[in-house]
Amino acid sequence: MSSPEASLKRYIEDTWMQELNANRPPTATRCYPQVAIDRGSLAYI
Repeated sequence: MSSPEASLKRYIEDTWMQELNANRPPTATRCYPQVAIDRGSLAYI
């Protein structure tokens, strides 16, 4: 039912989310969600 584009987008999103989680400093948790939203919206442009 899902298109190749949708699954590719999900794959990319999962990949960079894992990268951000791995590289994220523990002290940055408060501002992290905003960064994730900004990067996510940039990726979809």
